[in-house]
Amino acid sequence: MKDLKFFYEYSLVSKSLIKNYIKKLGPEIKKLSEMLSLGYATEYSFFNLLDDRRLILKIKNLVRLKNEDDLEYLVVVGIGGSNLGSMAVLEAVKGKFYNQLHNTPKILFVDTVDSDYLIQVIHLIEDSFKSGKKTLINVISKSGNTTETIVNFEVLLSILKRYVENYQEYVVVTTDNGSELYKIAIDNKFDILEVPKLVGGRFSLFSAVALFPLAMVNIDIEKLVYGAKVMRKRCLGLNENYAAINAILMYLHYQNKKNIYDCFLFSNELESLGKWYRQLIAESVGKEFNKFGNKINVGITPTVSIGTTDLHSIFQLYMAGPNDRFINFVFLENSHYIITPNYKQYNSLIKNTQNKTLNNIMKSIIEGVKKSLIKNEVPFSEIILDNKKEFSLGQFLMLKQIEIILLASLFNVNVFDQPNIESYKEETRKILKK
Repeated sequence: MKDLKFFYEYSLVSKSLIKNYIKKLGPEIKKLSEMLSLGYATEYSFFNLLDDRRLILKIKNLVRLKNEDDLEYLVVVGIGGSNLGSMAVLEAVKGKFYNQLHNTPKILFVDTVDSDYLIQVIHLIEDSFKSGKKTLINVISKSGNTTETIVNFEVLLSILKRYVENYQEYVVVTTDNGSELYKIAIDNKFDILEVPKLVGGRFSLFSAVALFPLAMVNIDIEKLVYGAKVMRKRCLGLNENYAAINAILMYLHYQNKKNIYDCFLFSNELESLGKWYRQLIAESVGKEFNKFGNKINVGITPTVSIGTTDLHSIFQLYMAGPNDRFINFVFLENSHYIITPNYKQYNSLIKNTQNKTLNNIMKSIIEGVKKSLIKNEVPFSEIILDNKKEFSLGQFLMLKQIEIILLASLFNVNVFDQPNIESYKEETRKILKK
């Protein structure tokens, strides 16, 4: 297992300036270190999920209980932080075609009240029930009253009740202790996985929110957590602290009118990883007020690009449009070994690609992209993962969570709240009441 690599020589920010800002972040980094002894008693509780052995054991025991031979589908019902993390890790480790490759249980994510989408999910699980197979529903809502989640759960529960007499055994509820959903789960004798109250939704990936569904599809959650621990240790120091350095780069480029941060992942199966991070930036840093109550309307706009696909869709804009973005590339050191055939007829179309690995061709394209950006003075940093397995992903996920904590500190905003999201929820409830 190799450690994640981080480079920033083409960030267009001097090392001396970064060093000065590292000193400014010293108190925040020290505070993170102090949080390790406080368990789940602070808003930084997510930091201590990695040390909760009881949580891991409870998840593994529940997986052994629920993962029956005739279980065909696991349906994860959640939205935002309740499913983006597990979706990201699943697609990276198992691939986007996991369900089509005859794996069981297959996993379906229901995260929107889109009836056209939900009806297809219903058809799939009904066909499964009719063939004698089983479906497990994992409903996830920290608050226990997320509109989209509860509505979808009610619909799917009605299907489960129709086909399964002991339906209670095929529901797992992940929520805060004491939420209304928690109380309903107790009344209905559903299995419950608790989320510590002070662990925020978008910081809940290393809780039961993501670890249970991932363990259900045989992803090694122990290695995922271990990778995160390795990165946590690195990011609690002042020397070569990857999270601190990239947070500083993001902050300084924002001050220089570069308010777009593009996570450019050179792997199709890391797309959901980019979407997970998109939420983390947007909700954590996009704030109307700072910690002192001053109106600042600050925020970095996160975008997600996939290489090499998006080189043919948005790269023209990056090169010729406004120089208003800072790019963080994510590359893979190793991937599957595929060699191109040596067809002389096709060599006349694209020279020097015959009898070469796709990985080498990808690396050549990456170098071409980097040289083009350097010539156009477009700043970027680089993350290189050894592969898409659990250990590497754990490092990346923790790096990005700490990075956001430190970025919010530079902006002087509350990294954990999202008060403006509540506005649409309140208006929706008023409309539904009518």
